[in-house]
Amino acid sequence: MRRVSLPRAIALLVASTAGVALAACSGGSRDAVTVTVTVAVTTSAPARNAEEEPADLRSTSKVVEGRLPSAPSGHLGYVGADDNVYVVDPRTGATVQVTNDHSSADTGYGIFHTGLAWSRTGELLYARTDPDAFQSSLYLTIPGSGKVTRLTDEGGMLIYASWSPSSCAVVSCSELAYIADVDGEPGGKVALDVIAFRDGRATPPFRVAKAAQIYFSWAGRRNRLIRHVLDRGSRLDDVDLTKRTSKPIEARFARFLAPAFTGGRVVYAVADGRATEPTVTLAESAVVVHVPRGVRRVVFAPSPDGSRLAFAVRAKSRLRPADAFEEPYIVDLETGDMRPVGPLTLWTEAFYWSPDSTKLAYLTYLDTDYRQFNQWRIYDAASEKDTGSVSFQPTLTFDTLTTFFDQFGQSHSFWSPDSRYLTYAAVSDGGQDQIWLVDTQGTGERILVADGVIGIFSWR
Repeated sequence: MRRVSLPRAIALLVASTAGVALAACSGGSRDAVTVTVTVAVTTSAPARNAEEEPADLRSTSKVVEGRLPSAPSGHLGYVGADDNVYVVDPRTGATVQVTNDHSSADTGYGIFHTGLAWSRTGELLYARTDPDAFQSSLYLTIPGSGKVTRLTDEGGMLIYASWSPSSCAVVSCSELAYIADVDGEPGGKVALDVIAFRDGRATPPFRVAKAAQIYFSWAGRRNRLIRHVLDRGSRLDDVDLTKRTSKPIEARFARFLAPAFTGGRVVYAVADGRATEPTVTLAESAVVVHVPRGVRRVVFAPSPDGSRLAFAVRAKSRLRPADAFEEPYIVDLETGDMRPVGPLTLWTEAFYWSPDSTKLAYLTYLDTDYRQFNQWRIYDAASEKDTGSVSFQPTLTFDTLTTFFDQFGQSHSFWSPDSRYLTYAAVSDGGQDQIWLVDTQGTGERILVADGVIGIFSWR
């Protein structure tokens, strides 16, 4: 193995992290909903300058029936202001309404933890919630098909769901892991459950873990995941879902939440009493970020092609917001070369690789004394060019996903599959939650998609 040092010392940042909640459910019954499609009636508009008024897809549509055709920029699933789930083609405005019972947004505490999760093969998982009982049930559909499968009965409130890598082009080649509350209220115990698919049908969920906090990463295939359990200590396990066995990964862990997995190697962080600055060790089975003791949180995100790792740290500081990180660093996982991303003076909240692994989008803090603001910035990994993009006040739901981006970013894409658009959810000057896109190629055009709290791109 070899150890790689940062090219210059970096300041570490403060950490504060909240718990995650989970639950178990039973399933197998089938359901159906009426599906409508909204199609924009205008033709493609000429390219706009970023300084011009943004395009608005909301006023150019009519309702039809059917599935959306495939599109280079994929489809955007979102939860609208009416608490229903929709799917839109961002290039044409064609929109499928997935639900119509207004049950897919609020947990009862003002924040919806998405409930949406696209499979790699194009199916959409969504949740129907009962805020009063703090419960939810899970459903699976191909948007616009009119066919819906109910995966679970009502159980604890869904927090997070993630599809495994798929070995073929249908959902039965995948597994679904999800985290839900099991105590009936926020801040209680959570559980990690898995639904397997056999012969095209979902099997009842089985329990993988229950604890105060649980985070995980799929480990390259459908029957293996890396589980991080936080409950009177920190435990990292390599889990075989077929045998339902686990093997502990032993180390003196630093404070991190979600592990990662890339190129056959587990990614995690350790506390190193000899370290004065972060370093990275590249081994055959692991990529290990070493940080000084006292670091409050470490976050990392491997590029989709497995060639690079972005990471950042947070330690005590009176100069930065409590939830901010230092600027990200990128490590070449072949050579070990490391370089910083963006200006040193910026505070970072989250970062996301484009699907083609050429760009890192990262969110910075632009907070005032009155409101929280973020700015998207785009870093080109080849040219090292760093470009500022749109600034906005995030919705509560968007802010939740970015606070825990090291987990949500593994299965919830803010990038379109062609690496062109970034989505974000912003509060307008009038207080309306809205779903937006920004074109990262060419003029940087902004597009107002819909009123809503969060949007997630499909993988294809």
